[in-house]
This record gives sequence, C-alpha cells and structure tokens, in this order.
Amino acid sequence: MNILLVDWNAMGNEYLIKNLRMLGHEVTTIPFDDVSMAENEIEKNISNACQHKDIDAIFSFNYFPSVSNCCLKLGIKYISWVYDSPYINIYSYTVINPCNYIFIFDYGVYDELVSNGIKTVYYQPLAADMSRFANFESDREAAAKYSSDISFVGSLYNEDKHNLYQKFDKVNQFSKGYLDALIEMQVNIYGESIIEKAITQEVFEEMSKAYPVNPDSPYVMTPKQIYTEYVLLRKTTSVERNRIFENLSKYNAVETKKDIRIYTHENKIALPNIKVCGPVDYYDEMPHVFKNSKINLNISLRSIRTGIPLRVLDIMATGGFVITNYQAEIPEYFRPDEDIVIYSDIDDLIHKVDYYLEHEEERQIIAENGKRKVSEEFDMLKVLPKIISRAFQ
Repeated sequence: MNILLVDWNAMGNEYLIKNLRMLGHEVTTIPFDDVSMAENEIEKNISNACQHKDIDAIFSFNYFPSVSNCCLKLGIKYISWVYDSPYINIYSYTVINPCNYIFIFDYGVYDELVSNGIKTVYYQPLAADMSRFANFESDREAAAKYSSDISFVGSLYNEDKHNLYQKFDKVNQFSKGYLDALIEMQVNIYGESIIEKAITQEVFEEMSKAYPVNPDSPYVMTPKQIYTEYVLLRKTTSVERNRIFENLSKYNAVETKKDIRIYTHENKIALPNIKVCGPVDYYDEMPHVFKNSKINLNISLRSIRTGIPLRVLDIMATGGFVITNYQAEIPEYFRPDEDIVIYSDIDDLIHKVDYYLEHEEERQIIAENGKRKVSEEFDMLKVLPKIISRAFQ
C-alpha cells in the first residue's frame, strides 16, 4: 500500500514511518505546518505528491482539517491517530468528512463524539515502538549520565505561555475565588472532571468578559469547554505537578538524599533538593532516562479524560518502572501493583516512592511485567494493521 505521511514535528513520527515500512507499505513523506502554510498551499503540495505516486491513503499523527478537505476533494482516505487531549481540531466541522478515519486514544473523548452522532471516529489506544525497545539497553556512558532515583519528564506549566489562567485575574473577587476553589477540588479528584458542570452562569459571564473566545470559530467546542480544557484543567495540572515536587523536595530534605530530577524546558524552577535539568530529545535521550531511573513519574495532563498517555507506554516499553496517577483506562489494560503502580493522592505517591525505592526486586518485577504487557498489546507493529484494516474494510 502507498501511504503519504503528513510529516510535522510529531513525537513518534520516525517510529511510525519505520513500522509502516516494516509492514511492507511504501511511505512517502510531505512536510507540513498548518500554522505557517495556507490551505491552498497544503492542497497543492498534497495534490502534487499524489500525482507522482498512486497514493492509497494519507496518514498523520493528530488530525488536520486542511488535510481532510484536500483528501475529500481528491477522493483519498485520511487516517489520523490523535495522541493529544485536548485537541481542538477534532471539534472541527470537517470531522464528518466521509474520507476521515480518526483514531482517538482517549475513550472519554471518543465516546463524547460518538454520542453526538459522529461516525468517522474510532477508539484506539496509543502504541510504542517495540521493534526498538524489545532488547533496549543503555551503554555505560548513557547509564551513568541518566541514572537517578526518581525522574519526571515534562512541563510544570509555570511559564507564561502555559498560564492562560492569569487571564482571569480581572474577574470579580467572587468569581476568582470560585474558580480557585474549583481547581483545588479538581486537584484532589482523579478519574472525573467536575469543573465544566460546576461553572455557574454568573462565573461564566465574568470569564467571557475577561477572556472572550471567538463565537465564529470553525469548531463546535463551546466557550465553556474551551475554558475548561485549555485553561482550568491546565492550571489544575500545574498546581498538582508543582505541589508534588514541593512535597518531594521536603521529603528529600528529611530522608536520605535521593537523586530526584525534572527534565523540562522551564528554567525558573526553585526546588531545593531536586535537580532541574534541561529537556531531553524524544528519540535519543528520553529512553535512557526511562531505562535508568529507578522510578519514573507520570502526572497526566488533567484534560486527558480516561486515556493512557503516550508517556506511560514509552516508559514501560524501555523496561522502566512507572508510578502514575489514576486514569480510568489504565486498570483496564494493566494490573495495578503488578504491571504498573498507581497513586491515589500526593501522600500516597510519597509513600509509594519511599516503598519502591526500598524494594528493588518488586520494582524490577513490575517493570518487567509492564514491558511484557506493552509488547503484547501496545506494540506499534501489531496496532498499525488494525488501524489500516479498519480504514480499508
């Protein structure tokens, strides 16, 4: 099968191309940037690529309305595998284009769309490149460089570009207090988002004045959904992640010193007893972090409703041990305390960190079990045929 891959700066693109080719497909890539490229330029590039090859389908990580419209005109199937949540493009009016085969990792989002009559979406958890990680080991230099007791890869969302919540600083005192309280409640609740339903009309009107959103947007996402998914739940994630590391910092001050590291783009984080490192490359460095950390933390973005984040699968694929917050789909696929460890709150996390640092054999068995489960059920080489066969059934 001839596949045209929309090549943007997506995590895992290299793995996707490699596995498609291992399955016998011919893959042609086309550069893509939906921010800097106009839709007519995108259409021209795709049309030219299709003229030179008999393309059977266009494939991308995440979904792009401009690509879908082009596929509709050309009569070509568009397969997209969405790994972000929230992801506003799946609320585009173009989602109903019959050329679309949109695979969504977050069942909560998938269920919402299907419940509203959308017939072009399918549920599919994410996958890892086990062709690379089945026998993955770090050499001596990488093991020494990335070895740690506890590590976390990701943002604490302290930077201004992530903190849209500050746009609500100008709402009235009651509304600001109400929103602060909602976020504080959500920090302590896993498995269910309470925020959107709890926003009153009075508070919503204040939010709309402080941060108006375009009512003529090409998306069916409501303003209240936008505020919830992109502002309030991101702030909730920020509060939770910062609070966890503040507690780990205190823990490390009174316990035997542990090597705790955060790998992040942020450079203004003041956390005593924690090493704030720079970002790591997804392909060349991150797997070594996962492999050589005794404990890898996953603290999911709160807008992921039920799904298993790619970070969890990537950690387990390398043979890394992971402690994660609760996500509804995790215990559907993995056995808690046998394949993976789930914390229920910050105190529970600290307790489990302390326990598993002291119980190396248990930790290693859980990591081995988790890697085996990922290999069995989340191997990209096994998942991709299911996606392609669904589009061509």
